[in-house]
Amino acid sequence: MRTRIRSIWMVLGICAVIAAGLAGCSSDDEVRRVLMIPRVNSVAMDYMLTNEVGVMLSMLEEAEVEVVVALPDGEALEGDRMTLEADLALADVNVSDYDGFLLPCTGAGYERNDLTVEIVREAAAAGVPVAAQYGSVSMLGEAGALDGREYAAGESLPSWVVEDGTYNGYGVVADGNVITSGTCSYAAMQYGRPDGTPELTRLFIEALG
Repeated sequence: MRTRIRSIWMVLGICAVIAAGLAGCSSDDEVRRVLMIPRVNSVAMDYMLTNEVGVMLSMLEEAEVEVVVALPDGEALEGDRMTLEADLALADVNVSDYDGFLLPCTGAGYERNDLTVEIVREAAAAGVPVAAQYGSVSMLGEAGALDGREYAAGESLPSWVVEDGTYNGYGVVADGNVITSGTCSYAAMQYGRPDGTPELTRLFIEALG
C-alpha cells in the first residue's frame, strides 16, 4: 500500500513539473515583440545609433520587450562605437508577427521607403502601436496613420503627406496608438530642444500594454 502511495505521489510530482514547464512555455508566447525600422542614410550614424537607437533598445530591453530590426537590404548599420545588426530585410516582414512598430529618425534626410509605408499602413489598420520620431514621422503621414490625429514633427507636414492631421509642435504626442516625436537626438543637439527619444519610447512601451 505504501509503495502504491509513493508511486501516486511520484506521478503527481512529475505532472506538476510538466505543468510548470507548459506554463513557462505559454508565458514565452506572451512576450511583446516589436519591429524597429531605422533609416539608413544618416548624416551622423554613430551619434544616432548611440544616442537614439541605443537608448530605445536599452529601454525596451529593460521593459522585457523583444526587438526585431528590419533594414531595407538586411545589412547592418555601422558606427564607430556601435553596430546595429539587421534581423531581416524589409521585404521579409510579416506585420502580424509584431505587437508594435518603432521608426527611429537616425538623423537621415528625407528618405521614403515604399515597403516601410506599406508596413505602417497595415500596422495602423490593425490598430497596433506605431511610433516614429522626427524624420520618420512623414512615413506615418504617407501611410495615412496620422489622418484625423494630432501629431508631432519638426514642423507641420505638407498636405500631400498628411491630408487630415493636426500638427501639435515638436514635442512628443500620443494620439491613441500612434505616437510621434518632433525632436530626435540630432535635432536636439542642433536646435537646443529636449530630445524626445526617452519619452517617445516610454509612451510606446505603455501602448504595448
